[in-house]
Amino acid sequence: MNIFDNPFFVLGATTRDNRRKIIELADEKNLSSDSDRCLQARNDLTNPRKRLAAEISWFPGVSPKRIEGIITYLTALRDHELVEEMDIWQFEGIARLTIAINQLRYKEHADIFEAGYDILHLNSFFEEINTERMLSLLNEERLVSGFPMIDSPSLIADELRNVRSEINEIINQKLQLLSQEEYMHLATMIAKECYESEESVYEDGVVVEDFLNSYQLNIKDTLDTGMQQIVTSRENIIENVTNDDLDIQINELINLVSQWDMLAQPLQLIARYKGTKHIDSENLAYIIRDLAIDLNNTHYKTDQSIKLISTLQDVFAELPEFAERIEEDNESLQRIKLGQIEQEKENQEMIRHNSENKLSVLMGIFVMLFVAVLCFTGPLSSLFGNSNSVTTTKPTNNTSTKNSSKTGTQTKQQRLNTMKNEIDAKLVIMKIMENDLDDLTSDLDHYERLYYSTGSEMYIDRYNRAYEDYQSLYNQYDKTIVDYNRLVEEYNKGI
Repeated sequence: MNIFDNPFFVLGATTRDNRRKIIELADEKNLSSDSDRCLQARNDLTNPRKRLAAEISWFPGVSPKRIEGIITYLTALRDHELVEEMDIWQFEGIARLTIAINQLRYKEHADIFEAGYDILHLNSFFEEINTERMLSLLNEERLVSGFPMIDSPSLIADELRNVRSEINEIINQKLQLLSQEEYMHLATMIAKECYESEESVYEDGVVVEDFLNSYQLNIKDTLDTGMQQIVTSRENIIENVTNDDLDIQINELINLVSQWDMLAQPLQLIARYKGTKHIDSENLAYIIRDLAIDLNNTHYKTDQSIKLISTLQDVFAELPEFAERIEEDNESLQRIKLGQIEQEKENQEMIRHNSENKLSVLMGIFVMLFVAVLCFTGPLSSLFGNSNSVTTTKPTNNTSTKNSSKTGTQTKQQRLNTMKNEIDAKLVIMKIMENDLDDLTSDLDHYERLYYSTGSEMYIDRYNRAYEDYQSLYNQYDKTIVDYNRLVEEYNKGI
């Protein structure tokens, strides 16, 4: 009940005025005020059941002089006049609650935090109301005024439910003036003050509960829309995982998740406080976790996966069980990343080492092939001729026969030398292949260890590719051995 609509205010009556006094005040006010309003106020105060609603929304136990100061203060607030804020802590019980309700109704708050603390104080004042004590106080006043006693605390409890509804209505009217962002920050602030810490000076109560229930209803459509946007973004990332703008898409998804979480945070705090789960938050958290795991295990996007997992650690800290699981995920991903870094170092070192070995071997092969050519073709001078030679008559037949025999001997030796060089070259090539096979064997062992330590499917794929390379190279090695044995056999027969 608005304080300025209370029958005690309308007639200027006190809770100790008797029936005759109330009728006199109504007659006096009737001359200068709205007669219907005065008549209604008189009827409410002289009817024991209706009187209770007015008593609950007034200042029982407070002297008329102090009530006058309260009315002056609330009138100034209503008329938007500058006034020093009243210390309502000097009052107690229903009087303090009534002041707080009307102060919230008329006060122009500097910011949402001031409004938030007024709501929290109002919640505390309401929770402090003791129906038994209030029954005693009101019956003391009725004993003086001559009205029938209130026979049950349940009647007071019924009226307090009406007061609770009035508080909720006032708060909702205040909320109409806020943007969605301000509304979110207000709800988060109130939820944190009540539910985040066991040492908080503010406790859970029906006023806070009603406020946050309204928040949940008012924000539901926005959360549902945000959830759909996140699911769509996730699907786009999976479909375009190889695109160059993957990091941009990941950042956009993270922004959507962060915005959604900010709206849901008050609800998450309530759920944690009550030992339950905020199902929508948990579902969303696992959607993003599944995406992170898929990016790492299927597409080898470990950096992006770590980024998503880190985001989940930040924004879903209010989900205890999920927070523990995501911590384990982060540790596993960090191990995978460290393994990738170490593997990259090993790969680079292996490439450098192999390049140096192969260059040396190729130089050796080139030298041996060059020697083989010399052995087959003879001295360089025979290739280009001797500029100082003199033309002579051909030798006799006997001489020709000797030269021919010598030439045949040289040709056979040259062929043997060439075969010998080819055999040596095969040996060198076989040595290179053996080194490469050893390197691939080391790779297979390395990938196997990484898989068992991290569980990442990425290392199974790398193991399989390395095994295929090993098999192909081994087949070439086996063929080279056959060629080598054939050459050795031919060489031995030539000797």
